[in-house]
Amino acid sequence: MIKNNLDIMPENAVLYFDNDWCAQCYSETNVVKEFAQIVGDAVHFYEINVNEKPELATKFAVWSAPSIVL
Repeated sequence: MIKNNLDIMPENAVLYFDNDWCAQCYSETNVVKEFAQIVGDAVHFYEINVNEKPELATKFAVWSAPSIVL
């Protein structure tokens, strides 16, 4: 399951940065969602829209979307 709210950073997490207008983000999202289902609760997945949360993108040095931070 991919979560959208990142209040507290869990110890094991995958941050998936995307945006609404990116065709590559749209196609990659399906792959990330499938992988999130495979690993289940062992790793937390978060989908972060860079347009809505630019401060998180800056914090993790994400300069383009889609990007994945482990």
